Amino acid sequence: MLAPVIALLNRMTFTGKFLLTAVFSFIPIAYLLAIAIPNLKTAYDTAEAEARGIVLIQSMQPALIAVQKHRGLSNAWLSGDPAAEPKVRKAADDMAAAMAALTAESAKNGNRFSEAQGIKLMEEKWAPLAAQGPDTPAAKSFAEHTALVDHIIALAQDVAFRSGLTLDPKAESYFLQDSIVNQA
Repeated sequence: MLAPVIALLNRMTFTGKFLLTAVFSFIPIAYLLAIAIPNLKTAYDTAEAEARGIVLIQSMQPALIAVQKHRGLSNAWLSGDPAAEPKVRKAADDMAAAMAALTAESAKNGNRFSEAQGIKLMEEKWAPLAAQGPDTPAAKSFAEHTALVDHIIALAQDVAFRSGLTLDPKAESYFLQDSIVNQA
């Protein structure tokens, strides 16, 4: 049964035998690569989406901090502290810069996580807060600021979900992202 194969190998040169061995060795390697590459691509795409989600969430943090700062300073100013007014304006400028950076980051990602509508709603909620005057009731201002803070947090959680951060099957990385997105 092996006689034809032995006859063929006896007629081949030493180089030909090595080439034949290399070809037969390459077949299982090619098969294993064909199986592994789609899985590697999926893992790469998942990691890339998570990384872009993290960058977008990080670009929301300055806006979140600016709104909270503006909320506290506005509360002081609207409660009768005239010295807080320039600080309120500075915090409003910080928020405008943070919103511009967030909008730019979203545009850079091509609205990959459907965050553009949430950012537009942030801008709509922010506009009246930035334009507040001394006649605005402090409690109303505080409540509107808090609603905007809650909206930013919800948007960050939505981006975390859509980017796959909250779906991580490994406990260590899941708890890490949970602490960054939800707890911090």
